[in-house]
Amino acid sequence: MNHWLGIMRAPVAMTGGLLDPAAVLAKPAELGPGQSGTVSVTLAPGKYELVCLKPGHHSAGQHLTVTG
Repeated sequence: MNHWLGIMRAPVAMTGGLLDPAAVLAKPAELGPGQSGTVSVTLAPGKYELVCLKPGHHSAGQHLTVTG
């Protein structure tokens, strides 16, 4: 199954139960099984979420809040 990591300010913006694509601060390419990727972004201090941008994946628990 493919996944698509993104970084968003917490709490994440949801529209109709889906993540708001306009609120994504950084995202690499979508990754398939066995693939890896990197993303580099400079963020201001605060709370952010690492999220899977694929529909339904955030609701399934594929997200992590980080503070920096």
